[in-house]
Amino acid sequence: YQIKLLYMLVLSFMINLLEFLSIVLVFPFIMIMVNPGRVVNNPIAIFVEQHFHVHGINNMIIFIGSLIAGAIIIKDIYSILIQYWQSKMISQWGLEVKEKMLEYFLYSPYESDLQRGNNNIMNKITVKIDDVMQYFVSKVISFISNSFVILFVFLVLTFMLPLYTILAVLFFAIAGS
Repeated sequence: YQIKLLYMLVLSFMINLLEFLSIVLVFPFIMIMVNPGRVVNNPIAIFVEQHFHVHGINNMIIFIGSLIAGAIIIKDIYSILIQYWQSKMISQWGLEVKEKMLEYFLYSPYESDLQRGNNNIMNKITVKIDDVMQYFVSKVISFISNSFVILFVFLVLTFMLPLYTILAVLFFAIAGS
């Protein structure tokens, strides 16, 4: 399951990157809406105009709006598919854990069964393992994936706006202490 967990982690990271992309695309959209003249000399706008044949401010607004909508739709569809696969994999993993736990209890001495009680054993095998697998494992994967995205955003901001990034880190470090 280590390979599948790593694969699931990578796919979850891709979902978060698509979400990051859909959020990042909002800034140029707002920039065009607020100050359309600023877009005319922007190198990215010139690149889009030349390679995608998008001419005019209105067409640029439609193009960036379509990119935002497309990124959100792709991210949501991809997220649904990954959540389905993740749930299926975690359920399969839970079945294997349940099977091992049941095997352990079936082959344990009878005296220990009398002390524990059969209802308590079945509750642990059926309910508690499902809870741990669905809630704990999926949350750990989500936490790790989100941590990588935060690190990625931090690195991008450090590269693009180092002074503001350092000031923001100092602000949050002081505010958090």
